[in-house]
Amino acid sequence: MKANENATFRNLSDQNNWTKWWPSQIKEDLRKGYFSFNGYNYELTKKLYNAIEVNMVMGNKAFTGDIILTPIAPDSIAVKWESTLTTGNNPLNKILSYQQAKRIKNNMRVILDSLKSFSENEQRVYACNIQRTTVKDTFLVAAKLTTTHYPSTTEIYNLVETLKKYIESRGASKTNYPMLNVTTNDSIEYTTMVAIPTNKVLPDNGNIAFKILMSDKDKTLTTEVKGGVQNIKKAYKELNMYMKDYNLSSRVIDWQSLITDRSKETDSTKWITKIYIPIV
Repeated sequence: MKANENATFRNLSDQNNWTKWWPSQIKEDLRKGYFSFNGYNYELTKKLYNAIEVNMVMGNKAFTGDIILTPIAPDSIAVKWESTLTTGNNPLNKILSYQQAKRIKNNMRVILDSLKSFSENEQRVYACNIQRTTVKDTFLVAAKLTTTHYPSTTEIYNLVETLKKYIESRGASKTNYPMLNVTTNDSIEYTTMVAIPTNKVLPDNGNIAFKILMSDKDKTLTTEVKGGVQNIKKAYKELNMYMKDYNLSSRVIDWQSLITDRSKETDSTKWITKIYIPIV
């Protein structure tokens, strides 16, 4: 399976997440604590190391099996579902058990295929389209603002306008959209930094600082978000989960590229923002 081990296990080992990947034509009965498929009820009974125990019930008969994940590469795993049925010595029971085993095996195949289809689609796993890219902007001018609240659109674009005027006054030009980073350690004090890429080196000037942005090939995660601040926060959460799943870290600050001019578009549901996180 072309999928990440950590992400797959997270969606497998929490039964609440089964709704994301369980065969779509099958309705789950969460109130009863199990999922149904082709005459059988399935319930997660134990979480193990890189595996789960699943109880399968049909009528008065119950069977136990283990779904086991084996990592092959950071983006590749082997998945198998093991279960043993006892047949006894009665010939008729052996025939019935064989038929039941075939049905259980077919169910396992369909359910695992559904898990595979979901897990191999990162856009479904992380609810956004995460890509790796190379940032081409190198020269930036930036300005900071400290507030006791999350910065308003007006405050952000006051910084944008200040930087635009400075770039023009120096005979330079901007080469990309404004960049935004907002940080807080306690939700009491917020530090806002706005930057604009330029086509040449510019000197520092008061609150305006020149910066150089270095980026290695395909060492920046990015995703596009439509909507306001809450949607952007959700996307950051998914990006951080992706980084945790793939054991990635970041040594420099991330930023939002403000594709939509928010000072002109007041409807935040129409905002387009790209998030960038440099990784190592």
